Amino acid sequence: MSRENLGDLKFLDGIVREGDQPLVAPELLTLIYKPRKGMSQGSNVTIRGVGPMSYKLRSGFKIVAGRMFQPGPAEAVVARRISERFQGLDVGDKFRIQATDFTVVGLFEAGGKAFESEAWVDVNALADATKRETVSSVLMRAKDQAALESLAKRITDDQRLHLKAVAERKFYEDQQGAASGVLKALAVFIGFIMAVGAGFAGMNTMYAAVARRTKEIGTLRVLGFRRRSILVAFVLESVAIAVIGVAIGILLALPLNFCFDRHCEFYELQ
Repeated sequence: MSRENLGDLKFLDGIVREGDQPLVAPELLTLIYKPRKGMSQGSNVTIRGVGPMSYKLRSGFKIVAGRMFQPGPAEAVVARRISERFQGLDVGDKFRIQATDFTVVGLFEAGGKAFESEAWVDVNALADATKRETVSSVLMRAKDQAALESLAKRITDDQRLHLKAVAERKFYEDQQGAASGVLKALAVFIGFIMAVGAGFAGMNTMYAAVARRTKEIGTLRVLGFRRRSILVAFVLESVAIAVIGVAIGILLALPLNFCFDRHCEFYELQ
C-alpha cells in the first residue's frame, strides 16, 4: 500500500478517532532467519514495523523487560517467547535487516496472542532499512459493525486504491485455510472413538467390580436391603469415582491446555 493510499484511508467516515487522530496503524512486515538456541538450525522470525497507534489497536501488549523502542532509531522489542527460543534476541543483542543493525532494547508480552511470535520495530526505521516506500497493511478500528461493513465495501470497491479490506477475525480465519477444518474434524473423530472406547472400558471395570462383590451383595440382601436400593448404591458409588477421576484428569490437563493456548492460538479477538 502506497503512502498516498494511506493518506486517503485515514480520513474515511466510520473510523474511531482519538482526539483529532484516527485510530489507523500502517505496518510493515519482513522476515529474518535466526538459529534456535542450542541448535545450528533455525527458522524465520517475523519483524513487524509498527507506529504509535499500533499499541492502541492491540490489547494485551506490555513491556516486561527493558524499555520500549524510540521512534526513529534502529531499535527493537522482541516477544519474550521468541527471545527464549532463538539466539541473539535478548536485551542488548543486535540483529541485522539487510545493511542495518537493530538493537534489542526490550521484551514484551501480548496476552497470548499471535504477536508473541514477532519482533517489533519502528515502521519508518524498517522502511529505511528495507528501502521500501510502501506498507504491508493498515490496521484500523471501525466505530461499530455497520461502520466496519461500510468501510470494507467502500475500500474494496474503490478502483483507485486497488485494496481489499477484511475484518481481522476473517483475515486470520482465511489464513488457517482448509487444513484447520480437516484437523478439527480429525480431532473430533478421534475424540469420539476414544469416548466410545472409554465408555466400554468403564462398563467392563464396573462389571468386574460388581462380580467380585457378590458376597457383599448377598449379605445386604440377607439384611433386608432391596435390589433397587443396592443398585442405586452401586450407581452412586460409580458416579462418585467418575467425578473424582474427571477432576484429576482436568487438573492434569490444565498445564497442557495453557501451553496450547499460549503457543498455538492463531488469533484472539481484540
